[in-house]
Amino acid sequence: VELSKVDVPKELLKLLSNLQQMKEEFKEWSEALYSLLNIHDSFPKLVGVDLEFVWTLLMARDLKMNICKQAIGSFLEWDKLDQAAGG
Repeated sequence: VELSKVDVPKELLKLLSNLQQMKEEFKEWSEALYSLLNIHDSFPKLVGVDLEFVWTLLMARDLKMNICKQAIGSFLEWDKLDQAAGG
């Protein structure tokens, strides 16, 4: 259902239009930031890959690094407990 065919307040249509415009601006800014980060220089195999996919890959990489840090911290904590218990 298109909102223009339904009886909705004009303020709502204006707000939705503004949100759509802001979304486009954010997309342009994120693409500019992406190009400034020189991702393609660091990872030449990613040339031509969609920005959202690369962002997802980077987020997964960061998540993996955080999980590894937490796991190592947990292992060290268990090691200290074992040493304290005489093991």
